[in-house]
Amino acid sequence: MGCAATALLGFRGHMYARLTASATAAIAVIDAWFDITTSSSSRALAQAVACAAAEATPVGGCVFLAVSKWLPGAGAG
Repeated sequence: MGCAATALLGFRGHMYARLTASATAAIAVIDAWFDITTSSSSRALAQAVACAAAEATPVGGCVFLAVSKWLPGAGAG
């Protein structure tokens, strides 16, 4: 849901894309941390680490959107 909201707002050039990108990245990192720390077996840990690695690409994209200067309002503030 966060990725969809960020994409929609980003394509529309809305300044709130930064907010949704930041929130989505934070939630993804917290989710990965929770999955890794609550893994009960080595197989579950391997799966959690693989999922966390797969989440790294969208998180990186969200962080890029949150700090990039091509969004409207980037120079304001």
